[in-house]
Amino acid sequence: MDFTCIIERQLPRRIALTLIDLSVLLCPSCGKRTLSFDPNSLGWVCKSCTSSYSGNREQIILGEVYSESSGILSPKKHRKAGLASRFRSKSWRSLNHEYLEKVFSDLPMESVILDFGSGPLTNSMYIDQYKVIYADGMPFDGVNIVCDFEKSLPIEEETFDYVLSSNVIEHMYDPVKYIKEAQRLLKKNGTLIITVPFAIKLHQEPLDFARYTKHFFEKVAYEEGFSAVSIKEMGSTLQIIRTILNAELKSLLVTNDMGAAIKKIALKVFLLTVYITDFAFKDNMSCSTFPQGYAVELIK
Repeated sequence: MDFTCIIERQLPRRIALTLIDLSVLLCPSCGKRTLSFDPNSLGWVCKSCTSSYSGNREQIILGEVYSESSGILSPKKHRKAGLASRFRSKSWRSLNHEYLEKVFSDLPMESVILDFGSGPLTNSMYIDQYKVIYADGMPFDGVNIVCDFEKSLPIEEETFDYVLSSNVIEHMYDPVKYIKEAQRLLKKNGTLIITVPFAIKLHQEPLDFARYTKHFFEKVAYEEGFSAVSIKEMGSTLQIIRTILNAELKSLLVTNDMGAAIKKIALKVFLLTVYITDFAFKDNMSCSTFPQGYAVELIK
């Protein structure tokens, strides 16, 4: 997607694991709360079963799902929309930014939050003022727990006031299991906050598995016993059309025959018409049957 005049905010760097992090970590081998960092071995050691894990004072590595050499691109950081967004419908990233900024702007300062699939601290600009644990499948700088979090997370149940899942569900092979684990980790009346795309291109392949509708989240919320659910459609149809047209034009760049050239011209005219319509009406109204994605809140 095309972004113009965008201001990117610097992400705060996490310095060390806090006391809340140390108190809730469980040893994956024995399940006891006896993990501590050993400066002599430069790793984490369980005092009960003597199991050891690599890492540093800020990070424990229990297993990596993917690595930089795998060819999977890191997710891009949410960015504040600039001047261009005033004259056109908003991108999925801009919509995420606005939603998360609003949700996390006025929580109680004592809130304990899990960023469940944090990537390279993509969301830290919204939550780093609270007590936060960042978990991901890759040892990005600042991630506290590196593991295959789709299976389980070695943390005591009912630890967090909020669990954030921002653009993660579509990368889970078993999303229901992932949601169950988030529910286990939430305190009573805690909230699982999800942003998930619906009509966007494939990304971070080959770990982009599915697209889900609001009906999926309604059914999961009911079957797993969440007490309340809120689902909001996000994103305009014009933005979706622009994304599709730009992707089609990109696919034609490697083709030079006459048919492809005519098709490129037709697509560019169509795209120009969409841009003019978007500029004229600044369409940010979501379509209930064809949104860019969803903002979901599930209360335990």
